[in-house]
Amino acid sequence: MDVLSIYICPLGAGLAGIMFFWVFGKDYAETQVNKGREKKFSKWFVPVCRYIYIPVCVLVLILGIALGGIG
Repeated sequence: MDVLSIYICPLGAGLAGIMFFWVFGKDYAETQVNKGREKKFSKWFVPVCRYIYIPVCVLVLILGIALGGIG
């Protein structure tokens, strides 16, 4: 379980974020996230995910490797 929580989860979250927000693009991400919603997410959703969420996933992965876990 340590291997899963320290290495695999942050790696999977980061790769999923890269695929969803960078590879598929802003229009696809906004369309999918707002599907079925009455009130749309703000215009800040995609930039926050691109420039904060993904680097935090990478940081968690690096710190997990360096420190043997951060939790």
